[in-house]
Amino acid sequence: MTIITMTILILISLALLITGAQLYQLQKQFLLQQESLEKLSSEYKATSSTNFGFGNRLVDIERKLINLKTQHQDIVEFGSEDKYQKRTFKQASHLAQMGASVDELRQSCELSHGEAELLAHMNLN
Repeated sequence: MTIITMTILILISLALLITGAQLYQLQKQFLLQQESLEKLSSEYKATSSTNFGFGNRLVDIERKLINLKTQHQDIVEFGSEDKYQKRTFKQASHLAQMGASVDELRQSCELSHGEAELLAHMNLN
């Protein structure tokens, strides 16, 4: 073999060696990127699962809030009825002080028999 052929073979060998080293580096980078992608994929799945759980909790909280608003409205309306009942008892007490009978108290103030009797007895003294 001639020196030129040997030089060419040496240069080709060096080129193959350099190319092999670069290929090895690229393969290492590819594996690292693949590991990173798998890790990100796993984190994405965990985040999605967590977000789904938070979404369900949020819907549940909204449902409870609606129920609380309804209950609050019922309490407010009951309080209004309670004010009406207080006014009715006040009127019945006034009528009892004026000497109204149990039947008169029941009819005019829509009281039960027991309530009318109690008011009548309280105002006898």
